[in-house]
Amino acid sequence: MTLSLNVKDRIGKAKALYEEAIRLVEEGADPEAGQKAMGLMEEADKLRESVVQAGEVLTTAQEKMGEIDALAGRQVPGSKKFADLGEFTYAVWQSMNPRNTKGIDPRLVYFHEERAGGHDAKDMGGNVGEDGGYLIPQEQRTELMSISAEDAIVRPRAQIIRMTRRQVGIPVVDQTGTTANRPHWFGGLQFYWQEEASEATESDPKFKEVTLTAREMIGYTRAPNSLIDDAAISLGDFLSGPMGFAGGVAWMEDDAFINGSGAGQPLGVLNSPCLVSVARESKTGKVTFTDLARLRAAFLATGGKGVWVLSQGLMDEIITLNGPTGNPSYIWTPNAATGLPGTLLGLPVMWTEKTPAPGQPGDALLANFAFYLVGDRQATTIDSTQYDQWKYNKTSWRVVHRVDGQPWLSSPLTLKDGVTQISPFVRLSSKST
Repeated sequence: MTLSLNVKDRIGKAKALYEEAIRLVEEGADPEAGQKAMGLMEEADKLRESVVQAGEVLTTAQEKMGEIDALAGRQVPGSKKFADLGEFTYAVWQSMNPRNTKGIDPRLVYFHEERAGGHDAKDMGGNVGEDGGYLIPQEQRTELMSISAEDAIVRPRAQIIRMTRRQVGIPVVDQTGTTANRPHWFGGLQFYWQEEASEATESDPKFKEVTLTAREMIGYTRAPNSLIDDAAISLGDFLSGPMGFAGGVAWMEDDAFINGSGAGQPLGVLNSPCLVSVARESKTGKVTFTDLARLRAAFLATGGKGVWVLSQGLMDEIITLNGPTGNPSYIWTPNAATGLPGTLLGLPVMWTEKTPAPGQPGDALLANFAFYLVGDRQATTIDSTQYDQWKYNKTSWRVVHRVDGQPWLSSPLTLKDGVTQISPFVRLSSKST
């Protein structure tokens, strides 16, 4: 902020008054020096307060002007923010356009991620001297992550860890003990009742570590140059829509959080070491009420959290679900007139295509995603090039999304009886033989 001349003069005068007050007190030659110094200080304080007030007014006014300009869909001159994803992607395209005479937009920030061995990210053909992609600003990253082909299951319910570097370790209590008559929630901490003044039994807490490493998900598409030339906002709508990068990124990470192998991608709950499997009752592979009851009994629902993640192909089985023989009252839908209930045994139901097919292990999953860690590297980038599709007059676009995820627990939790195991992730396994 550049101060006006009037404000600068007040600053200079206030400084001179403070210096004069100090001189009067230090020399002490005048009997009334102290009183004069106090008067000078009061005058200087008034000038200082007026300068502070002027600065606050200018700052507030500029912020409000920026808010109005943003609502109007335009940018304040010199602003470092893009109005929307369309403007950002257009600036990325212009950065590699050979006809661009204005240079690279100063609001673009390039991202370099160091790899193991000291190597940078792989380059995309046609970009001279750059190899990592332009960072999507936080405002546009939120826009990119706001749309998906189907409602995101894991991310809204998981523990989000903001990663400031490529790898981060999260310490957790080691809850792998199985000794009977002892709680295993607290790792190596042991608790005893004892007589007064007797020697306390020593116990040491045991800890493990969950390591999150930013995994790269790459999305790729092509768009006609006419789409870019005619309207940048059309390009933003295309890339941020449910069938564009926004939908693809959300779908892919959600699928990995459920099914991921952990090798070069997140570790999904269906492949985690803390998963508990419940044998299917029916030899036909159909889901029964007993199956659901057993899943619920093995489920760790701390805080009342949890959600059913059910294959879309199971919907007809769940709709027609009946209770045990002789007690058919345990039906999910009371009649065919009302809509489908939103809960099952008190927990919300999510229908998805991301679980295995009906009859396969994991087609019915009960999950408490509060025990799932999502590591956000916060370094999603977009890059583009004309050269691989130049003869078709198309531009190629690439988004690189950096994220990791894995369950917080490394094994099921054994209860006090030393036998019963529960977990925040319980699946229905194969049919009985």
